[in-house]
Amino acid sequence: MRHLSLSRALLYLPCTLAILLSAACTTNPSKITYEQVGACNANQVGAQDHLAFVFFRIQEIDSTQTNVAYSFHPKNLWINTGDQYSGYDFIASGQQASLFGLSAMPSTLNVPQNVKIGVNKYVVFLVETTDADAPKEANSTSYFFLYNNPPNEVGKLLVRSNANRTSWSNTHRCADINFPK
Repeated sequence: MRHLSLSRALLYLPCTLAILLSAACTTNPSKITYEQVGACNANQVGAQDHLAFVFFRIQEIDSTQTNVAYSFHPKNLWINTGDQYSGYDFIASGQQASLFGLSAMPSTLNVPQNVKIGVNKYVVFLVETTDADAPKEANSTSYFFLYNNPPNEVGKLLVRSNANRTSWSNTHRCADINFPK
């Protein structure tokens, strides 16, 4: 009976070592904290009805638990709508940020390992709504970021700091949004 236990232990030893080595090589995700700020009528810039700009502020990136540096690419962000406009809009982000004196997110942000970076930059998404009054629907919808993470890159844990909030002031004009600075 003792011989059987020893042979089982020897059989499981390589598997146990492989699991331990895999866990030791795993990099913890970087935490990206953001907030949903509000939405306005995209129709003001010549778009059709049923489209709204939704503003988000990326507050900070915490890589204190990661052991490698990486590049954060906002173009890999998308939101949980599933429609054709769910991707980050770099041009709208730059234009809208410029209009309102906000800092737009750069196309790439290099994140060193083991640091916490205060970002305080804005990104804008164009969302499609079922209501022709797009800002009304968008300001009563809670959106969440997703990230198309490239293979073999540090994972991103996306945390919306105001996740419990489900509605914002109905602002048709982008200038009427209360932008945190």
